[in-house]
Amino acid sequence: AVPDLLTGLGRQERDFADVRAGKYDVRTHDEAVARLLASGHPQNPDGEIDWTGERLLSLESDRPFFVDDYPKGSRGFYDREDPERPGVLRNFDLIAPHGYGELVSGSERESDYATLVTRMRESGENPAKYAWYLKEAREGIPASAGFGMGLQRLVRFLTGLDALWQVSAYPKLPGAVTP
Repeated sequence: AVPDLLTGLGRQERDFADVRAGKYDVRTHDEAVARLLASGHPQNPDGEIDWTGERLLSLESDRPFFVDDYPKGSRGFYDREDPERPGVLRNFDLIAPHGYGELVSGSERESDYATLVTRMRESGENPAKYAWYLKEAREGIPASAGFGMGLQRLVRFLTGLDALWQVSAYPKLPGAVTP
């Protein structure tokens, strides 16, 4: 049973009561950046929220929350721009509470060939490097969306451990041959 598994990991079911308590809040990238800047963290307003920033936002919360509406240019050329809000990407991060940081990142994907080439050039990518991908886009790829979950990040959150290396079977630690 789940309570027994949690106990075996040194956690209790009540540790996750806030996680299960309804819908998660959504903060825009602009709102997250404003909070970080107000706290003295030097977050680039046009960039991805850095690891320290994610951790600071995460420490402020008892529940997971989403950050969405990242600005164009802050993420990959393949993230779709919102057609009704130029300059805003249709993507998100799910941030765990208590300092654990990002668990999931996702977005809608751009499928239009011309837009992909333009976005590659805008972001400094060489379209020739992605010829195989652009060939597929030219022939027509369906609109899609998806997300990636950091399994080790999730396990770290569930177990309450302090660092990712603690949940890795074979951690890479600077200067260490054995964990």
